[in-house]
Amino acid sequence: MKVFTFDFVPYGKDLTGRLKYPVGRENYEPEVAAKTYENHVEQFQLMEEVGFDGVCLNEHHGSPYSLDNSPNVFLAYVAANTKRMRLAMAGNL
Repeated sequence: MKVFTFDFVPYGKDLTGRLKYPVGRENYEPEVAAKTYENHVEQFQLMEEVGFDGVCLNEHHGSPYSLDNSPNVFLAYVAANTKRMRLAMAGNL
């Protein structure tokens, strides 16, 4: 059996009360986004260590629930920072 995780990569800051769609620049902090991506890569590395087989990401634009507007680029970064994780994309346009 293979075990994958599905991750939306949600924005790393609580935007409760400001959740309009799409999220505008006034609610976006590049430092928070960078830390969010780094935290998720660290989680994927830990998942790899404990035996997960892969990770699946999907594509969303302007959503606080997902920073993944380009899963191709983020998965390339994940590939460069993991050893054996299988990578999958869902809804890639």
